[in-house]
Amino acid sequence: TIVPSSPVFASTALVVKGMLDGHEMNFLVDTGASFNNLPLSLANKIHNGPILAVGQMQGLDGQRTSIGSVRFKTLKLEDYTVKNPVFA
Repeated sequence: TIVPSSPVFASTALVVKGMLDGHEMNFLVDTGASFNNLPLSLANKIHNGPILAVGQMQGLDGQRTSIGSVRFKTLKLEDYTVKNPVFA
């Protein structure tokens, strides 16, 4: 599957367009990431169910923030579909 991408951040990163549970959005590609991250404000617009509490993390600003986990139905990137993707 070929997924068209767009360079961002002075050509040091890639963005791909996709659909998360039918909502079109851009995704930053990080091949070394351990987690799929999604802002809570965006997750709340797409996901109606509960958000599973995972714990806390410390941001670059030194502030601790609570994080959760959400399972969606589908993530579509061109012709490729990921079933039940999980985002933090």
